[in-house]
Amino acid sequence: MGLPRGDYYGRRYAPAKIRVRKGIYRYLVWRDGEQKREFYLGKVRESTPENARARADLVQARAGAGVDVAGVKRA
Repeated sequence: MGLPRGDYYGRRYAPAKIRVRKGIYRYLVWRDGEQKREFYLGKVRESTPENARARADLVQARAGAGVDVAGVKRA
């Protein structure tokens, strides 16, 4: 059967979702009739809460020292 024919300049479109496998591999997944299709998008970047906490601590330390977020000393 396949994807329905659309009036989008001769292209076919389907609803798709991004899935993450094993916590690091990202895939675009959609259905083409009865078949499941997927396209590998790459690895997910490492973004741990520890980095966010370290950034918050740095901003708080700079604020207490009279330095704004951009690193410029306040008068």
